[in-house]
Order: sequence, then C-alpha cells, then structure tokens
Amino acid sequence: MKLLKLKVPKGYKMLCKNFEINFLTKTRINKSANNDDLFEVDNIFYYPKETVFIGKNSSGKSTTLELIHICLYLLQNGRISSAYFDDDAKFSVEIIFHENHKIYKYCGDFVCNKFINSEYLVIDCEELSQADYNSRTRKDLSNVNFTKVSDFVEKASADTSIVSKYINGSITHLFLNYFERSVDMFVPFYSVIENNYGKGSFMKLVHLFDDSIEKLSLNYDKNGKADGYIFKRVNSKEKYVSDDYLREKLSSGTIRGINLYGAAIASFVYGSHLLVDELEKNFNKNLIGNLIQMINDPTLNKNNATLIYTTHYSELLDETKRCDNVNVLHREKDTITLKNMCVDYTQRTDMLKSSSFDQNVFDTALNYNSLMDLKRTLRKV
Repeated sequence: MKLLKLKVPKGYKMLCKNFEINFLTKTRINKSANNDDLFEVDNIFYYPKETVFIGKNSSGKSTTLELIHICLYLLQNGRISSAYFDDDAKFSVEIIFHENHKIYKYCGDFVCNKFINSEYLVIDCEELSQADYNSRTRKDLSNVNFTKVSDFVEKASADTSIVSKYINGSITHLFLNYFERSVDMFVPFYSVIENNYGKGSFMKLVHLFDDSIEKLSLNYDKNGKADGYIFKRVNSKEKYVSDDYLREKLSSGTIRGINLYGAAIASFVYGSHLLVDELEKNFNKNLIGNLIQMINDPTLNKNNATLIYTTHYSELLDETKRCDNVNVLHREKDTITLKNMCVDYTQRTDMLKSSSFDQNVFDTALNYNSLMDLKRTLRKV
C-alpha cells in the first residue's frame, strides 16, 4: 500500500483549509539515469523513497507527520483516535492510495462524540471510490476519474470503517514516535530481523550502536513465549535480564538507534512507510546519511519501503538528489501552510539545498526580531 495524496478540507489543528500533500514525483523522470531514489508503481508512475518536511520551530512539522500517521492508521485499522482532537472536533479527510493495482480515494467526515465513543471519532459519512491509472493521468492526480466502490458499506454513526479490508492486511507504516526511547519493540524487531535475515543478524544491528555488547538475544519460556533477554557485555558474565534492565543500562542513543534502524529494516520486509519526527535527533550526520543510503539501495530495500521524515538539519536535504520530495512548512499566527521546494520556489539549480535553506530562500530562518527582543530582556537584569 502506498499513500499517494491526502487532503484535509477542514478540522485538523492549525492546518489551513484544504491542506494537501502530494507524495508522487512532480518532475519529468529520465528513465536512462540512475533512479535508485525512486520506484515505479505498476510500471505506470513514480514514487520517491524519501519525503521530507522542513521548517522553523513551531511551523507544523510534527503536526503534519502526525496527520499522515492518523490517515495511515485509519486505512489499516478503520479508526481515528479521539486523543488527537478537541471534544467538539469535526474532521474531514480525503486520502488517495494505491493498493492491489488500483487507485482508491477515501473521503470521510468524522466527529468527536464522547457519548457514543470516548476513545475514537465517530464516522458522520464516508465513501470509497476507485480508478485505473493511465498515461494521460496528471502527476497531481487531479484528472483521475473515480467511480464508487459498489461493495463498500458506509458506516455512518459508527467508529470503525471497513476501508481497512481493501488494504489486504498489509502493515501500512511504522511511526517511530511511539517507541523511539522504549525497548518494547526489541522483541518484534528481533523476530522480524532474525527470521528474514538469519541467526545473528540482530546482533549486527546492536553492534552498530554499542560494540561492547557481546550478546543480546530473546529468552523463551517453556511455552515458547518471549520472556526477557539473555544479555552479556564484553568481559562480563552472561545473564537473564528484563526490559527494565535494558532501559536502565543502555544509553538513550543506543535504544533509539536500534529502534530507528530496526524499524527501517522491518519496513524493508513489509514494504511499508516509515515515519520519523526529527530524524537527526540523537545521531550524527554519518548515521543518518547511511540510513538514507540504505533506503535508496534497491538491493536492501527490495519491497520499496519509503521514509517520511521531518528535520531541522539542513545538510540532510543534500542526501537526496531530488527537490520535489522536499516540503516546506510555514505558520502565520494560527495557520499552517505547505509549499513544495520544486513547485512553489524558484532557486538556482547549482546550489545545494542546504545552502538555499541556510540563506533563508524558503523563509525558514530564526526570527531575528524575536531573538533581539530576548537579548534586550536578558541584558536588563
């Protein structure tokens, strides 16, 4: 499953009316060139393996990534958690996605109704339609002719849509925010990596972040259920340890590193989206640069997993050859807008994207007047 486009007509935090993200390529593709940073869906249209959102602090990066997560969760599970919304929220969304050689468009209106369900939003109305893609289809999908899916049953006044049955049970995405500083995902990551890449492969991941660990493997009870870990550092004795022990003894950088790379490897297996807020957090440029290279390596990323991330680190923009997958977010007072680096800006093609960013081409620099105001206040004391 690939998310092609999403639009929010109204109702999500400070996003502007009809806030829209198009994940597809927006420029002409040279088919004779090395296009490892793209993959072709059904031999008909191209999709970037990375999508990045940039902007200054409080510009809406985390809000946008959270929105993408909500939409992907809806497609996979048919629900939207009310935890993201105010008690009187009214939320509308249009999601275009590709699955099983078809393009689908899901439209839904949701409301927060604590009397019916306090945990999930209630569906006011919804519709699912589908279309075939052809050579005349525009890159922004604006001229696609959708027809209503006849066997889609609308779930008005309920909290669960049946849209998830059209996803074929696939894992749509992994959202690092949910487990970045937790060891809760070590067990599933261990199982996925060892089962798909062979015994000892999980330790190769661990050594990338802490080579003093000689052994970290799952311990199983008599019923074959994972029950803690067998852990050993260099020059120490092997012992059984719990989740709490790992949380205390492993550095936060090691835990987040295992989770980030573990999620990336799992996404290689599932061919899913990987969502990461502040990709550079806790890591040096080399580690992140190598992760992006792995995403773009078809010998590693065999099922076309995609990385969707936010960053404050302008040099990360130079890790990708493209600019139509870079989106710039701005917030004016209480409204968040999105622009695409390729479509909405005119910049010198010979300049590095990081240089454009640092020279404030995209209006993302620190607010100078606010900085001066703060300094004046501090000097008064």
